[in-house]
Amino acid sequence: MNILNAHPKRSFIKTTSNTFCAQNGNHKISGKGSPDVVIEKGSAGPFAIGLIAEFVSLVHFGYSEPLNLFLFRILDALCQVFKFKRATLALIDFRRDVFVKLAMVGYPGQEGVSVRSAVAVPRRVVERIFHDQHRMKVLRSDQDPQYDKAEEHPAVPERGSGRRRRSAEWNKRDLLLLSLKDDNGRPYGYISLDEPWDGHMPTRVIWQNLELAARLVGMSIESYYQFSLLARKNRRLSHMLSNANIFKLHLGLTELLNEMVWSARHSLDFNLVTLALMSKKSQRLETKAVACDDKIKQKQLLALTFDMSEFSHLVRDDYLIGKSYLVNRKEPVLDHFKQIYYGADNRLNLDDGWSQNALILVPVRGRDEKTIGYFMADDPQEARLPTPDAVQMLEILADQIGVAIDNRIMYVQAKERLAKANADLVSRHNDVATQDESRDFKKIVEHFLR
Repeated sequence: MNILNAHPKRSFIKTTSNTFCAQNGNHKISGKGSPDVVIEKGSAGPFAIGLIAEFVSLVHFGYSEPLNLFLFRILDALCQVFKFKRATLALIDFRRDVFVKLAMVGYPGQEGVSVRSAVAVPRRVVERIFHDQHRMKVLRSDQDPQYDKAEEHPAVPERGSGRRRRSAEWNKRDLLLLSLKDDNGRPYGYISLDEPWDGHMPTRVIWQNLELAARLVGMSIESYYQFSLLARKNRRLSHMLSNANIFKLHLGLTELLNEMVWSARHSLDFNLVTLALMSKKSQRLETKAVACDDKIKQKQLLALTFDMSEFSHLVRDDYLIGKSYLVNRKEPVLDHFKQIYYGADNRLNLDDGWSQNALILVPVRGRDEKTIGYFMADDPQEARLPTPDAVQMLEILADQIGVAIDNRIMYVQAKERLAKANADLVSRHNDVATQDESRDFKKIVEHFLR
């Protein structure tokens, strides 16, 4: 049975000029006016069950696949089930404030499109299309003039939504869009479907089934990301344990700190991680290690120092999250730090992702629980606010840094004491040897003088 042609059981009992009465299973519905018959007899169960089973299978096998292949399989399934020739799927990129097309089906030469070369659509264009919070839209070539033309952007056809076309024929410039939303109703992507196999506009029933499909796609992608985050967390923990430097006493302090910040950068997906320690000599906070890809910025950041009293203003309750601090406003003490790394680019917004003014600050404490420095993380990948797990791992790494520094100091002190003890022992041995030689020489002289 063709599941697209299956419909809920419904039959009309009677109808008059201004009233009607209908039966839906065991339920009776009556009302005034003329009924608009949009569905016929049948059963919707097989379609819904088949569609859900298809997505359960996609999610199950998608855990072991890269994201672009997983999204491609979703589009391919939608095209096969709903009989469309072409489809695209785009997800939001908070850093660039655009929707990036990550998967395409039915477009010659584009089905293997990579993330770097993917077509991007401005976020405001998509939000304007879905301004009324509906999950589905048909952009038609015969749109109403009152609807804007999608900002004249080359990546978006000049189509809009208007009154329903009387003809059921599909125009080659028509496009069907499905909005993907998270659990809180916030859109994070969309799917476009083009060219139905039969060349006709979707029926009301197919529209309803497409809405179900949009919800299933959203759930599938969220499930994929949740599983990916869990797998990434396990990899991070393994990486942290295998690369723990707290007992690598043979390393110099500079080399030890550099390994720690680079470990944090790779494990926790931050593009910038720095470590600053308090100097008793200069009474300032000195940058000791920096992990970022840009070597010029790395050298400039390594030369930075901070006034301790000014920097201490960042450690306050309104920034506190757990044992760390999330700076989310512009702070004068960080101006030079931010200027070196971000330059004049200030397009990010904390409401949508990571702000240029944001910074995670984790105190590094010594044996006596006194703060000896700060572990700083900035510019997370994909411009997303870090999860509580990521912040907790930063705190664990900060504790490891404190232990590693203490171990290194105690190791150096013990090594110096041992060297001094050995030197004293050698000195005493030499003194005894000199005294013995002098005593022996005196005995020889006395023997010959007798």
